[in-house]
Amino acid sequence: MFNRVSLTGDVGLRHDNLDNQKLTTDNSIAINIAANGNITEKLNFNVSYNNNQQYLNLRNQYEELIRTTEFENFDTTEYSRLNSTTNLGLNYMISNNENVSNSIFGNFSYQTTSDYQRYDTTSANSKIYNGNFGYNFSLIPQKLSTSINLGYNKTEIQKQQTDMLTVGLNVNKTFLEKLSSSLSGTYAYTKIDSISSDIINVRLSMSYTLKERHNFSFSLNYVNSSQTQGNRNRLTMNLGYTHNFDIINRSKNKKEDQAND
Repeated sequence: MFNRVSLTGDVGLRHDNLDNQKLTTDNSIAINIAANGNITEKLNFNVSYNNNQQYLNLRNQYEELIRTTEFENFDTTEYSRLNSTTNLGLNYMISNNENVSNSIFGNFSYQTTSDYQRYDTTSANSKIYNGNFGYNFSLIPQKLSTSINLGYNKTEIQKQQTDMLTVGLNVNKTFLEKLSSSLSGTYAYTKIDSISSDIINVRLSMSYTLKERHNFSFSLNYVNSSQTQGNRNRLTMNLGYTHNFDIINRSKNKKEDQAND
């Protein structure tokens, strides 16, 4: 559309147990709609909507085994599940050249799930709200990139509500084209009904490649969790080494050398 917007959509139908020989009959309907494009040269977006409906008809296996004629009627359990998800994403490129690249983005999603069962007045319903905002900044010649993220999640399942707020910072730097490093930190505040907790996560990782065959890795992760039951601290360190034998290429090179001789 106008060389700026692309639309896609599909509808799927499913029905099994055509011969009525299975104990479970599954009927499903899936609808997917998506759009993405550029509002301006620097601002682009994506929107999607998914709706899945599933209906199950469960026949009683015990009554199926003890039936004497094919005309007997059985009690069945009818179960249905409805699931819909809506997503919206925006990205704005502030600048993008050989030296500097920086942009801001935002993602929003809303999901609902409903479960219903025949003769059961209670239903398991859930709602999930999720939002994420961020800023990316890169110095291309220096091979340095940073990002800042702010996220919020709210989940409602029947009578229980969970709220989570996260703030994250990540820095990546490459030295001498062989040594890559990453430092990230995240703070999360979670509240489940009246119970709250704070979590701080700091991670440092480094990787060094020697002669394209040897790779050395190191990571250090620190987690501090503060809850009503008390504080917990955890420190994890990992050292790794990977070697690429490259047997196939070596054998090819050896055959080529022998052929040249």
